[in-house]
Amino acid sequence: VCGSRRGAQADRRQVPSHEAARRMGAAASHLRMAAPGMLQATMPDARGRVASPLQAAARYVALVQRRDRSGLLDMLAQPCDLFGVAVTPDFVDGCFDEYRDMRLEVTTGFRLVPEDPNTVEFEYIKTWREGDQWVQVEVGEFLTFTAAAQAGCPKIARIGYTRPPPNPVPVDDDGLDCWMEQPSE
Repeated sequence: VCGSRRGAQADRRQVPSHEAARRMGAAASHLRMAAPGMLQATMPDARGRVASPLQAAARYVALVQRRDRSGLLDMLAQPCDLFGVAVTPDFVDGCFDEYRDMRLEVTTGFRLVPEDPNTVEFEYIKTWREGDQWVQVEVGEFLTFTAAAQAGCPKIARIGYTRPPPNPVPVDDDGLDCWMEQPSE
């Protein structure tokens, strides 16, 4: 999620891209990500477990949306390869600092890679502010979990692209400031 301007060339995995789903208007589609049903389905049980790598992937996106640094770091294996870079707490902080007003709209369902039941693919539209301009990219990403993901203890070992991001394109800011304003956690 952090890698739209970093390390696109560093990821060596090349998977055929999937056609992105048609996106709705920016404001309405981002409300869909914040729907209580989605966030509830991605919350861990009392022992911190989720039912599957698919739920863990949805939880990862929800944590990024909420800018939950500690929750995100708890999901990462040690070491974790993020677009070819070893993840550290400082790296995660840098990503959140670089994309202060970032929002993700998942445009495809989370899907297991048939050859690897510990890898989940999904596509999304990432929108953020660069100066006074809103920009966005459409990206395909994969999360590879440790084998413990099957036992309800997901740790992300690798994050990479199935479809690297193109250059960001400017978008209208109609309604974007409204959905970006939310309380900090």
